[in-house]
Amino acid sequence: MNPSVKILGSLLAFIFILSISILVQAGDQIFEPSIESREGEIFDASDENLEDWVTMEDKTVIDAPIGLVSLFFTDIKKTITMTPGLKDKKVLESFSETNRIDYDHFKLFWPFQDRFMIYRATKKYNNGDEILIKMDSVENYPYEEEDKVRASLGKSFILLKSSGKDEFKTTVTIKMQINPGGWLPNWLVKFHTDSWTQELFKNLREDIQGYLNQEKKSKGTIPQQAETAPE
Repeated sequence: MNPSVKILGSLLAFIFILSISILVQAGDQIFEPSIESREGEIFDASDENLEDWVTMEDKTVIDAPIGLVSLFFTDIKKTITMTPGLKDKKVLESFSETNRIDYDHFKLFWPFQDRFMIYRATKKYNNGDEILIKMDSVENYPYEEEDKVRASLGKSFILLKSSGKDEFKTTVTIKMQINPGGWLPNWLVKFHTDSWTQELFKNLREDIQGYLNQEKKSKGTIPQQAETAPE
């Protein structure tokens, strides 16, 4: 092989490895989407720098009562099991049963750094047949991890609505708006987000069915898992 070609190839390989190994930490950004106070406060984001943000949204129907579905979105172990890419999760502060600050750690494959986010999660009830879980980053929260990049979560939500005719059917609507922070190639962001909600719904459906089957086997009946607003 021509020595000059070999040297050029080595140089290009070095530049490629260097470019994907150095991740530039993005600066703090202000993100305040407007909110329409109707149908569970569905929001419409219209802020600048939206090219840094990824929106994931979808809707499905789960064959389970609303209280049980809500449990899978608030229980730490159940959330980790069903959420694609979620490596670890913990509650940093709990102010009440419906208001807490969560930490989420999402795993990325080498050589890209993992992401973590800190956000406030609040739960609201409406007449026992609707539960709204709202999530929004707490950017100034005093928590850092040197080996991970801090991501941001916009005003996102999970809306659960019980069917009036069939209490064993719950409509789940998810809308997440995320800024992964640092630097990631577009193909990687697309790879992780294109089918994220569909995979989450698949895991949720399978995990709930497994839970119901286990409860039915041990007790002989399927639990209602009714959830009411705290007094």
